Amino acid sequence: MSLLQVENDEIKEKVYDFLSETRYACSELSPLSGGSANFVFRGVLRVPVSSSAPEEKVEVVIVKYSAAFLFVARAFSIDLSRCVSDTFFFVFLVTQF
Repeated sequence: MSLLQVENDEIKEKVYDFLSETRYACSELSPLSGGSANFVFRGVLRVPVSSSAPEEKVEVVIVKYSAAFLFVARAFSIDLSRCVSDTFFFVFLVTQF
C-alpha cells in the first residue's frame, strides 16, 4: 500500500470517528472521485435522520473534509479559512430545507 493510500485511509478514519459522535454517524464511508482540494465521501447513516419532508428519512449523506493541503497535491499548502463560505452555504441549506 502506498504512503498516499495510508494517509487517505487515516483521514477517512478520522472523519468516521468524528461523525460517530454525531447524528450523522455512518456505518459505511466511501471516498468519491472528483475535485482537487477536498476529501469527499459518501456516508451511509447508521440511523436515518429526518428530512424537510416529515415522511421521508435521509439515509445517505455527502461528507466534505478540508485539510491544509490539496487532496491531489499534498505539498501545496492552502489556508483553511477558504472553507468559511462553505460553512455559511451549508448552514443556509440546512435551515431552508
